[in-house]
Parts: sequence; C-alpha cells; structure tokens
Amino acid sequence: MVSRKPDLKHIPIARPYLCKEEEKEALEAIRSGWIGQGAKVEEFERRVAGYIGVKYAVATSSGTTALHLALLLLGIGKADEVIVPSFSFIATANAVVYCGAEPVFIDINADTYNIDPEKIRQFIEEECRFDSRKRILFNTRTGARVRAIMPVHQFGLPCDMDRIFKIAGRYNLAVLEDAACALGSRYKNKMIGAIGELTCFSFHPRKILTTGEGGMLVTNSRKCAEEARALRNHGIGARLQKHIFLGYNYRLTDLQAGIGAAQMLKLPKILERRKTLAAYYNRAFTEAGGIKIPHIPHYASPNYQSYVIRIEKDVSFSTAGLVERLMRKGISVRQGNTAIHLQPFYKKKKVFNLPETERAELSTLALPIFYEMTHNEQDRVISSLVSLMRK
Repeated sequence: MVSRKPDLKHIPIARPYLCKEEEKEALEAIRSGWIGQGAKVEEFERRVAGYIGVKYAVATSSGTTALHLALLLLGIGKADEVIVPSFSFIATANAVVYCGAEPVFIDINADTYNIDPEKIRQFIEEECRFDSRKRILFNTRTGARVRAIMPVHQFGLPCDMDRIFKIAGRYNLAVLEDAACALGSRYKNKMIGAIGELTCFSFHPRKILTTGEGGMLVTNSRKCAEEARALRNHGIGARLQKHIFLGYNYRLTDLQAGIGAAQMLKLPKILERRKTLAAYYNRAFTEAGGIKIPHIPHYASPNYQSYVIRIEKDVSFSTAGLVERLMRKGISVRQGNTAIHLQPFYKKKKVFNLPETERAELSTLALPIFYEMTHNEQDRVISSLVSLMRK
C-alpha cells in the first residue's frame, strides 16, 4: 500500500506524483542560472531513450508539438491526408492541420477504443486508388494524396500494430504513433516507442510521467533526430549554428526536464501501482454488472494511464449525467474521450459516419487513478458509481 496523508475529501481524476527528488532537480536548475534548454534536457532525453530502447529522444514543449514536428519530418503538407482516429484528444487531428494537411477520421474497435485496422482497410479499398507504379495512394473523393497513418494508443493501450504496419507497407504509407498516453506500455513485449520509425509522447499532468507540460519524439533515425532538434529551435542546425530552415520555438526547459528525469527513476513503481489499482477496479466492477471493464488484447500490456469503463445501457444513454452527479459527490470523472469529427471546427469540414466512435463518446467513463490513490478512495468511487447506476 502507498502511504501518504489521509484520504482526500475530493478525489481528482489524476494527481501527479511529485516528491523531494523533483523539487531538488528543479532547485538545481534555478541555482545554476540556466533554466532554459540545457544539460538537464539532454539527461532527460538520454533516460527516456534508454528506457524505451531507442537511439534518440528529442524533448519538446508538449506532446502536440512533438506530433507536429514528426509530421513535418515525414514531409506531410498541403494537399496531403493522414488517417487518424476520431476518438482521441483533439491534438491528434490538430497536428495534421498545422501542416496544411487534412485528417481522415476512421472508426474505432468497440472493445479497445483504438483505431480499427479493418476500417482502415475498408476506407482504402472503397474510397482510394493506389498507383502501384508510383507507389502513391489517392483519395478518389478529395483527390488528395493519403500519406500516413497515425494510430493513437488510447488510454495507454497499444494498437494492433502488426495489422497497421501490414496495411501501411502495402500502400506505401508512413506510420507515426501518437503515444501521448503510452509511456511504459508494451506491444508483444516490446516497448511502445521502439516499434516504428517515429513515436511521440506527452508529459501533461494527467500522463504517467509529467513535466507540467512537455513532450518527446523518439526514433532510431539520426537524420530525423537532428532535423527535429533543429526544428524545435527556430531551425538552427547543430553544426553550423545558423538558421537553415523555418523552425519553431518548441523547446523544453531545464526546469521541466529536471522534474522529468527524476520521474523516470520512479516510472517502474508508478506503472506497478497503476496495475494494482486497475486490478482492484476490475474485481469490483466485474461483480457489479452493467459495467464493461477495459478489454486487454493478448498482444498488449497497457500502462493504465486512464482507467476507462463502458456503461452498458441503451444506445441513447450518455454518461454526462453521471459525470455531473459524481462531481457533486467530490469525485472527478470524465467522459472517456471526444469524437473529434463532431467538434465544431471539424464538423463543418466533412461528414463522417463513425458509429463506434460516437457510441464510445457517450458511454465511456474515465475514473480516478493515480499513484497515491488508496483502496479506500477507490471503494468510494466504486460505491458511488454503482449506487447512482441503480437509481
């Protein structure tokens, strides 16, 4: 059992695990007089790369900026399209639009809430044309070139990557993994981040590891790493120290990186604790009835960045009322995620038929889970939710 102060009166959906080690690292950066991007950023990058098992890690100001840089590295631009899930945080689609490209929203698997490889295949076979000589895939409805697939490891649960890579290879599509939630998750015993060419993580306070705000791009490509470092720093090349192309201010600070480096040393025990908390929820909700616990495919070892259940009601049911009533009881919960294609900015662009995504938005619920959470606090969440469902 994790020890800390007495149970919280208000149970948050997430709570960063920050202690003296993080305080010490931040204080060292302050006292050094160098609080911008520096030695602590480099150390943080080394620790993340070493943990995942890749050659390079490039720290950025957020998971969103990491995605933007990764898409630029792939050459994604105007008149291009990128296949993405709609059931995700809106940054997934926004990063594509930042490049002047358009997201193509694909439905999710009803059990995993991840992008459905079968739906990707259907979209390509029914709505696209592949020029086998030039190895280019075109969307016959828009005329745009489809360039990449961006699977999202939703809630820290790995996607079915073998099937996605098979489709991508057949149609010459790049694969960029949005692993914002998936640090520490494994796919077939291989770390997320060590599977494909480019993977991006987030260190937002709701993530497994936090730097307040921050992100990371990981790769085994030296060329990609060097270009990403230049892009995040106004296009300044490492060797010439000149602005060699248009870049951005996407740097992480040493203050943040010091916190992240300290968090990396705690990551194994954080992951273990979250598995314990998830197992406790699983036992309780399996007996409760009317609640579908997270489905874990044989190929996946999730980090339980979020613990998301599905309330099994009729198709018109929405968890919005449960969210409001649990909040009044001092328990912070959220609907599992948004359907991006229904958000005003994207809804006006195109019409998509994504029934599983829309059902998941209404029926899923993310419950509190964090390192220092006690089983007493979990019992309060469980009993409150079950009681409300019976009314």
